[in-house]
Amino acid sequence: MGQTTTSRSFGHRNNPIVRVPQIRCDADQTIFKIHKGVKTFDLCTGKNVLVTGGMDRVIRLWNPYLPARPVARLRGHNAPVFLVKIAVEDNRLFSISADKTVLVSISTFYYLSLITIHC
Repeated sequence: MGQTTTSRSFGHRNNPIVRVPQIRCDADQTIFKIHKGVKTFDLCTGKNVLVTGGMDRVIRLWNPYLPARPVARLRGHNAPVFLVKIAVEDNRLFSISADKTVLVSISTFYYLSLITIHC
């Protein structure tokens, strides 16, 4: 999958110590394919929701056990998203973009109405 790299350091009496990074088992990781990648995420294990945001300005809600496609997509930011936060006790999702816009979504986590705040 990826390249294996080794690093060397010198222990006692200049004897080289070779360290090989540990390779993860495929069952230990889940890959979510997202155009332009992810800059921020938040996970709510109680509601089984993973929220991601990134350079494409779209907030995605995922079921963490079904990485093939998001459950919902929220559009509304005009700049890359750099912070998302789930407020479980209030059933809200907060997101902040690079243009200092805060979106507050009032939700049951699957349909959201958006409130935009400019700072």
